[in-house]
Amino acid sequence: MFVDRLFSTGMHTYTVASLYHGNNESSVSEVAISGEQTGILATFDDVAPMDMRVLKGGIIVDDKEVNISIYTSAGATVYNGPNTGRFIALTPGMYIVRVANRVAKIMVK
Repeated sequence: MFVDRLFSTGMHTYTVASLYHGNNESSVSEVAISGEQTGILATFDDVAPMDMRVLKGGIIVDDKEVNISIYTSAGATVYNGPNTGRFIALTPGMYIVRVANRVAKIMVK
């Protein structure tokens, strides 16, 4: 996985290829991304670490004494309530997760 930590406002073009088992590579594709400011002020890497694990198909938050809110990228509430410390199943996609007063943008595969 590649993260462009210098991403800024404007158009950006990336060349992407997939690597498959046995070092087989797909043909390359160019992807154009328009960088725009979002309402997110900080991401998971920018704030105090959360005791959260993003796993295939969902998340687990280890701190049981907090409330959790999970939103889709469209703003729909997926989960809002106390943390049980159990696996919270999510369909693949991008989510905004609030744990107590900390917020993270995550990608579930």
